[in-house]
Amino acid sequence: MLEEDACVQKNWHAVREWLHSQISKEPPHWDVRRGLMGMSDLLQRAPSASHDWQILEESACPMGEIALLFADFLLSGDRSLLELGLIMMRRLSVSRVLISTWPLFGLLLQAREALSALGDAFAEVCEEAAPVAAEMERLGPGLGNSSLLRSFRRKIEGRGQLGSCYRDKRARAAAHLLAALASHSSFHDPRSLESLDLSSFAEEMGTQWPWLLFRNHWPTLSLLHQLQVAWREAACSQAWPDSYGQLTVAAPVSTWMCTVPWPERERNRWLYAGHYIDCTSIVRSVLDSYSPCLVLDVGANMGCIGLSLAKEHFQVIAVEPGPKMSHLLRGAAAKNGFSLGQLTVVEAAAGSTTGSTVLYCGNSSGMCTSAVTSEYLEGRDTQHTVQQVTLSSVVGQRSKEVCVIKLDVEGSEEDVLHGADLVLRDGTPAIYIDIHEDMLRKQGKNVAGVWDVLSRHGYRQLVDYSQLDCLYVGQQRWKDFMWQKGLDLKHLLTLEAPFHSSPCFCHSACAERMFLGCRCWDFGHGSESADTDGSSERRPQCNLYLRCPTGWSQAQDRANGLVPSVGWFANDLFGRWIVTK
Repeated sequence: MLEEDACVQKNWHAVREWLHSQISKEPPHWDVRRGLMGMSDLLQRAPSASHDWQILEESACPMGEIALLFADFLLSGDRSLLELGLIMMRRLSVSRVLISTWPLFGLLLQAREALSALGDAFAEVCEEAAPVAAEMERLGPGLGNSSLLRSFRRKIEGRGQLGSCYRDKRARAAAHLLAALASHSSFHDPRSLESLDLSSFAEEMGTQWPWLLFRNHWPTLSLLHQLQVAWREAACSQAWPDSYGQLTVAAPVSTWMCTVPWPERERNRWLYAGHYIDCTSIVRSVLDSYSPCLVLDVGANMGCIGLSLAKEHFQVIAVEPGPKMSHLLRGAAAKNGFSLGQLTVVEAAAGSTTGSTVLYCGNSSGMCTSAVTSEYLEGRDTQHTVQQVTLSSVVGQRSKEVCVIKLDVEGSEEDVLHGADLVLRDGTPAIYIDIHEDMLRKQGKNVAGVWDVLSRHGYRQLVDYSQLDCLYVGQQRWKDFMWQKGLDLKHLLTLEAPFHSSPCFCHSACAERMFLGCRCWDFGHGSESADTDGSSERRPQCNLYLRCPTGWSQAQDRANGLVPSVGWFANDLFGRWIVTK
C-alpha cells in the first residue's frame, strides 16, 4: 500500500518532493513568496491538479490531489478548497497518510495557522489539560522517549486531573495517540510506523477525523507531522546526519533511497524525475535478461542500480569508496528492509591491487576518483585515504556466480578490470561499463587499454545502451581532443558514410569492428557527393585505426605530433556499453 499511497508515478513524485521542500520539521510556516514561485511549475507537473470533483474521485493519487488543494488554499485563501480537501481526506486512514510520505499533516498545520491569523475560532484545550498540551507541543522528532510519553498519557487519562476535559473527543484522541506512541520504544526502525496501531485513535475520531484533528488546538496534528518526518528520515538520518528517504518512481521498481538536502547534485538531478535515466535503463536490461543472481555494482554512488536490483531479489555487492555515499547506501538498505546479504556495501575503491589509495572528490560527493594526475586535482575540494580492493578479492570463491558487473569508476576502468581477472576468467558476467575517455586521456592513458583487457578475456559482443546523443561527437563535443594528423597512423579501414548521415555512423561502425582490433576512429569531411536534387555535399568519412597513439593528454599532444586544428576530430570509442562474451 505504501507505493500506491506515495504515488510513485513520475509527475506525482515531483509534486510530493516539492511540497516537502516547503515544510520544515518544526511547526511549519508557509513562505508565500517562495510558494508562489514554484506553484505554477508544480501545477504543470501534476497529472491533473484539477478541482473538478469527478476527476478528484478518479485520481490515481488522491493524496496528491488533497495536497494540491491544501497548497492552493495557502496560496489563494479560498476556503472552499480547504473544505474539499478535508472531505476527501476523511476517506483515508490516519496510518495510510502517515506512511505515505505526503506532507498532509504539515500542510494542514500551516492551514490552521493561516486561519488562526485571520481570526477563525478553533476549539480550545480545556483548562485542566492545557499544561499537558503545552508539554506535548514541545515534543520533537525524538519521539522514542517512551517513559515521557507514558507520563503524558497518564496525565490525560487521569480523570481527576483533567476532569470533564476527558469527555472531549479531541482529548481522548490525543490520549490514544500518545498511548500508541508510548508502546514503541524507538522510531529509528523504518518499519515501526507501519505497525503502529492507531485504531483506537481512529475509532475516537470517527469519519470526521480530519475536522476534529484540524479544528482544535490540541497538538496532535503537530505530533503526526513530526511522526511523518521521523518516518521519512528513519534509517537514513542514522546513517548520515540530515539525510532522509525519498521513494523513487516505479521505473521499473520503486525503492527508498537516502539523500541529503540541496545543493548536492545527486539530489537535484533526480528530485523532479524521481530516477536516473541511465540507471533505469540498466535495471530494465538486467531484469529482462537475468533471473536473480550475484551483481557487482562498482561505483555504486547512491545505489540507484543496486537498490532496485536488490528489491527484485538479486544479491548485490555495492562497491563505493565515498564515505558519505557508502553510509547513505547502508541507510537505504535498512530503510528498504533488506535482509542480511541482500545488499552488501563495501566501502572501498576498486582497483588493480589491494591496499589503500587517495580518493579525490569535487563539489559533489558522488563525483570522486582515485585515478588522478596533478592536472586533474585542480578544483577537487576534498580528499580521503580509503581502502582499495580488487573485484576478485571481493567475491572470492563466488567468482563464477557473478552474472553482471556495473562499472562506473571515473577513469579507473582499466585498473578495475585488471583487478577482476578471476571473475572475468572463470565466469561470463555481462559488463555494463561507462567509459570516461576524457579522464583516461588526462592520465596519459586511452580507451584502448580498456578494450584490450576485455578482448583478452574473450569479450566479443558490444551494445550501446547509453542513449548517448553521438551527434555531439561531430559537433566538437570534446574540443581539447580535436587534432590534425601529425602521425603516420595505420588505417584499419576507411568508410564513407551514407549521404546525410550523422557522426553516429562512425560511432557505430567502430563499435562493430572493436574486436577486430580497432580502438579509435576519427570523423573527417570526406568526399563530395551529389544528392538526387543535383546539390552536392561532402559525405563524412570514418577512419578506423588499429591503435590510438598513447599519451594523448594535453601536456603531451605536441610531443606526439598532434596539433589542434579546426575541422579535424579524433576520439576514442566512449560512452556506456554492454559488453558480453
